[in-house]
Amino acid sequence: MKRITEISNISDGSSNDYVEVQTPGRICLLGDKIDLAELPVIGCAVNCLSTIKIRKIPDSTVRIFTNTYQSGLEYKLGEKGDFNHLLKYWCAIIYRLGDRIEGFEAILSSDIPVGSGLSSSAAISVGLISALNKLFELGMNNYEIAELAYITEHDDLGIMCGRLDQYSITFGGVSFIHTNSPPKVTHVPIQSLPIVLADSGDSRKAQDVLIRIKNKLKAGDAQVHESFHKIHQAVIECHQALQQNDYNKIGALMNLQQIQEKKMETTTPKIDLLCRTALEHGALGAKQIGAGGGGCMIALCPEHSEEVSKELQRIGGKVYKFNIYNY
Repeated sequence: MKRITEISNISDGSSNDYVEVQTPGRICLLGDKIDLAELPVIGCAVNCLSTIKIRKIPDSTVRIFTNTYQSGLEYKLGEKGDFNHLLKYWCAIIYRLGDRIEGFEAILSSDIPVGSGLSSSAAISVGLISALNKLFELGMNNYEIAELAYITEHDDLGIMCGRLDQYSITFGGVSFIHTNSPPKVTHVPIQSLPIVLADSGDSRKAQDVLIRIKNKLKAGDAQVHESFHKIHQAVIECHQALQQNDYNKIGALMNLQQIQEKKMETTTPKIDLLCRTALEHGALGAKQIGAGGGGCMIALCPEHSEEVSKELQRIGGKVYKFNIYNY
């Protein structure tokens, strides 16, 4: 195995020579972290995208590269690759697929902000599996793609996670996801949500937060169990409210979850300030997304989105406006 710092442009040749796959980031509208207990969540794929270009090469070599960091790996199929590299998610997937695939090279580009709670890691995992599925005609369905992405992250790399990220990204749109085994995804047929997202700029320690919460669950911590129960009930109610376009109800449920996040001590002062400011300037609901401990928050703004965005920027949030991403 060797590290590489450049790779040929895969799309230089005929378009018949390569496959291109795009996968979205995701936000959790409601239910962040309760998938650790295999409870249902509501995920939403958003139109910030990772792009993978991939083509076969005529030997057993694997050559993978990320344009974002100008770094990559080259090694032979059957080797484990490097589970400490930036592309460790890909190494785990390639090793899992084994002799179902042949030699290939792939280039990753992404505009999903890393470390923000938009699940850039799951996006590139789902993207590579989808690309290999297409390139080598593996015949995998969406459930198989999402589950392989989950297993390689959770089991092979030992990363604390539930199934929210992989299933939201694989299925796209807005999804009500039963995260127990076997998982089940129900599409929520809405085309847009008036969401404003702001990055707090606080660097996240997602794994620290998730491990602490998981350990408290196992230990029977009363507060975490109570918060998970209340968030679980909110997810069920939110699923119905989404189908009725009841923004007032959805906003109230987002606020309920944020109260529980504070009780579980997963928020930061900056996230709390961003959420409070959004509500003061017209948002119906505001909550952090992802594991917590930093990263991003979202605000539901069917009205006053410009005012909310301006105020969030004024207090130091980096504001994004995303649309729902449907395949």
